[in-house]
Amino acid sequence: MRRVYNVGINNAEYPVYRRDGGLRIMCPAYRTWKAMLQRAYDPKMHARLPTYSDVTVAKEWHYFRKFKAWYDENYVDGWQLDKDLLFNDLEYSPLTCLFVPTWLNCFTVDCRSARGKWPIGVSWHKKANKYQARCWNHISGKRENLGYFSSPKCAHRAWLNRKVDIAYQ
Repeated sequence: MRRVYNVGINNAEYPVYRRDGGLRIMCPAYRTWKAMLQRAYDPKMHARLPTYSDVTVAKEWHYFRKFKAWYDENYVDGWQLDKDLLFNDLEYSPLTCLFVPTWLNCFTVDCRSARGKWPIGVSWHKKANKYQARCWNHISGKRENLGYFSSPKCAHRAWLNRKVDIAYQ
């Protein structure tokens, strides 16, 4: 049996792809499972998005049927699988995952690979020779520049205050 990203085992009791006219359509649960495995185990994805390099999937979810049973009990139409909201965890598992609306999944995206060693919302701005605070506003759909600061702590505080303001909106 061919493995999905060298770990996943598609043991579905039904075809996970179907034909609709000339289109090949993937089962939504299988699509979610395969994307999760890709984030955890695809070296090409890790090269593009290094923040996924340390991510793993619980052994039981290496089997599609185990994941599908959890999916069927927890899926909310249009929502996304998230592993970070409950525990800020690096493992996809039945205990760490839930489905959340897209806006919530993106609310505290940490952009670790872009910001480097600084706290969330903070990056070093070479030209200004200061720490910059920026934040994504999911309501306006735009990134906001919150200013330049003398310390990463002050920049992070500005980011946090803005995120709280957006949450209240």
